[in-house]
Amino acid sequence: MKHKFRSWISSTREFTYFEDGNYTRLTATKSHVFNWQVAEQYTGLNDKAGKEIFVGDVVYIAGEGLRRKHKEIVIFKDGKFGTKNAFDDLFNCEIVGNIKEDSEYWGGLNG
Repeated sequence: MKHKFRSWISSTREFTYFEDGNYTRLTATKSHVFNWQVAEQYTGLNDKAGKEIFVGDVVYIAGEGLRRKHKEIVIFKDGKFGTKNAFDDLFNCEIVGNIKEDSEYWGGLNG
């Protein structure tokens, strides 16, 4: 598994990434310091579209039985990755956002 983390930069509204000792950004704007206090870890899993799933991602989980497709927040708890309200199967989920950007649903953490 890759050792990969991301950190939100509220001033530019983008993530910066740290992977195997290297810092990268999706866009090359201005330099900054990686904020380890708000870093989100890569789970080692990808969603059904192939996107890397990080702690803090908002995902659609396909429900079974009476549970319909619903949104959850990816977390790390008790030594494993899952979702905020239940440890659903992350293998068949779809990333629809993250807690830094999705204030409409989750109250957003802009810092």
